[in-house]
Amino acid sequence: MNRRRITIITLLALSALPVAAWAGCADPGNCFLVRVPTGSHVATVLQSHGLQFVDDAHPNMPQVFMAEGPAGVSPATTLQNLVADSLVGGAETAAIASLSEDDTDAVLESVPLAAATDLNLAGAYDGPSAAHFNATAWNGYLDQTAATLLRLDETHSLGHVEAQGTGVVAVIDTGVDPDHPLLQGALVAGYDFLEREYGIPSEWDALDPAERQDAIDDLTYAADQSTSGILEGTAVGRDSDTGTGVEIILDQSFDVIVEQSFDVIVEGGLPAAFGHGTMVAGLVRLAAPGAQIMPVRAFDGDGTASVFDIVKGIYFATLSGADVINMSFSVDQHSEILANAVNFAKLLGVVCVSSTGNEGTAHLTYPAALGNVIGVASTDNQDQLSAFSNYGLGLATLAAPGEGVITLFPGGLYAAAWGTSFSAGLVSGTIALLNEWRMFFGNPYLRTVNFALGEMALVGSAYNPTGADDWGAGRLDSREAFANGLIGE
Repeated sequence: MNRRRITIITLLALSALPVAAWAGCADPGNCFLVRVPTGSHVATVLQSHGLQFVDDAHPNMPQVFMAEGPAGVSPATTLQNLVADSLVGGAETAAIASLSEDDTDAVLESVPLAAATDLNLAGAYDGPSAAHFNATAWNGYLDQTAATLLRLDETHSLGHVEAQGTGVVAVIDTGVDPDHPLLQGALVAGYDFLEREYGIPSEWDALDPAERQDAIDDLTYAADQSTSGILEGTAVGRDSDTGTGVEIILDQSFDVIVEQSFDVIVEGGLPAAFGHGTMVAGLVRLAAPGAQIMPVRAFDGDGTASVFDIVKGIYFATLSGADVINMSFSVDQHSEILANAVNFAKLLGVVCVSSTGNEGTAHLTYPAALGNVIGVASTDNQDQLSAFSNYGLGLATLAAPGEGVITLFPGGLYAAAWGTSFSAGLVSGTIALLNEWRMFFGNPYLRTVNFALGEMALVGSAYNPTGADDWGAGRLDSREAFANGLIGE
């Protein structure tokens, strides 16, 4: 496999997208997320407030549900009445929020130089992780700069079974490409909350069935083209669109570029976030090739999802055996229902990881800012905080490489990616390296994850030009984290 296969580059360019209505709610603005102490109170609360039941968070969590408010009553009044009800433990509107990205012109100009080194790491990979892949893996993926900075090869070479990763990492995202050769043997059944199907949710379901084969053919055509245009800096990306906000957005929607606009290569274009889940899963697999990946599809190809589908995804992953939940998305507004789902996951020993967002500011985004979530900022290959990365005390627990990282893309392809989404994937994979060791301690989250990753992994003050708290504990060192998890003190 040579570098002619590396033809897809993803950029920090989030378009503002139209809001999709939630299934079952005729008016999203009159839709509510409600939590009551026990499932037996659901009927009482519904009847008392004239609510129409829509869905529950999980069959085993009936007390967390979505309902539509009564016609003729303002949503504000309904919410006020719900909050005042002694039988209601929490209520919020399924409101629309937005998180827009900065202008990406400077990033566009730097793409060819940032990716050139790893794009030229040609040849088949034969390192310590090779046995975990059922197809030939490319050196530009497994020996890339990000892997070197994290010392992944050193960790994978230790000889411990755990040093290759164990357990299950759930990825709440757009699904994956279930046929990607380098994901074979690593995927376990998850759930598609858009199609309402159990199994391996596919990113291809975001495309109209009549258009899927054409898209596959066009991606195959793209893979056969030379990358010289990218490396010479001639590739261009599409401008971000403008529009209304979205309820939740992935922390890396992206435009894909080859030697010309992707809209030209794939007639009509692919959805803005197509490939995102495959790319995040590819970085989990890079860090922990021995772990299993549970794809949970809550996002459509346009990069939007409802808070409730996210909540359902957290409960599903937690109750289906996940050890780690990766959440490469963010929203500006705090959601009590989302926070409760994260708390539930923590109580069952599941570690939740989230990207901090890509606005280049210190404002809080969720779920990264929740106290029970590891918030991950992005650094470049020179151990500097990425200009696009959100940062700061109360948001970033630590950082990981997130610029020009090489990962997987649907169609059996690779991609180079920019964004905190991908930094989070590397951290989630590293936690899977600690999975067996953390079981020895009474509190798996505090004793191992915060201790090993946050306190004893590489401290970032020497590499942090903008302030001691910007990266939390610093840029991740997976080898050091594994050693600290092994020692336990």
